This record gives sequence, structure tokens and C-alpha cells, in this order.
Amino acid sequence: MAMVTKTTWWMAHYHQDSTRSPKRHYGLSNSPAITRLDCGRLSYVKGRYQATCRKYVDKWGQKRFVGTPALKRSEWGPKLSLESTLEYPMKFGQKLANLANDMRQEHYGAPTLPEDPNDIPSPEDIFQGMQFDSFWAEAEVVQVVRYLRGGTGLAIPDAFRPVLPRVL
Repeated sequence: MAMVTKTTWWMAHYHQDSTRSPKRHYGLSNSPAITRLDCGRLSYVKGRYQATCRKYVDKWGQKRFVGTPALKRSEWGPKLSLESTLEYPMKFGQKLANLANDMRQEHYGAPTLPEDPNDIPSPEDIFQGMQFDSFWAEAEVVQVVRYLRGGTGLAIPDAFRPVLPRVL
């Protein structure tokens, strides 16, 4: 049994307004219950969705994508920042709430916590004790970390700097 479960789903399945952009989403979890977010194939009706990008091949043979004006209109909720919160469709939130107990019961690789809260190690100690092994590759964590490191709003606490790997 895999310790990390990867799943994908179409957010259009959770919107009341099904004319929005379909928006494919990806999720990683230590519980196989996460796969229940996938509601199956997205039925495509020609003309229902506006194209949010234009695809082309450049002069070097590289596939490229350019956003259209419909891309901006397909966004919902406030811009992602440290001060803001994202707004997800109510139907999606209800599905996550329904899965919460199953995800807690069907998880793998989660350590048991000590009974005395004072015995819980600091986040820095936990991170320093982590092993960067094959599970990181399976969960594609390196790609996520590289993406996060490229974020202009990333603020790494000074206490974490010595324990973070310099090269991934």
C-alpha cells in the first residue's frame, strides 16, 4: 500500500455555475480517502466552457500556452496572499468535511503523538529528523518545494534556515 495517495479532480463538478472553467486540481494525502474527491470524467459540451488559454508550438518546436481574457474571468475568490483566504465552492467544502473522519482513520505514516504536550518536539527538530527518501519522490514534494521557493511572498523563519537543504 502506498503511503502517499495522489488524486486529481475537476473543480467544475463542485460549482453551481457549471459554465466556469473546469480547473483541474491535484491532491496528495497520506489517506486513500482523498481519491473520493474525484467525481469522474468531466462531460464536455462544446461551447460550454470558454478557452482560458491558447496553445501553440513555437519556432523551436516547444509546446507553449498563452492565457486568454477568459482566464482572468475564470478566477474566483481573492488573490492568494498571506493575509487573504481562498473561497472554495460550498459543495467542495461539504465533500471535504464528509471525508475528514475517513481521512483521519485511513492514514498511513502518521506518527503517534506523546501524551505529554511538553514532549512534542519543535517543528525545526521534526523537520531536521525527516528523511528525504523515496517517499518524497513519490509525492513529488521536491517539485512543490521548488515552486514554493520561487514564491515572492515566501518568508522562511530564521530558525528553519539551518535545517533546510540548500539544493534539491
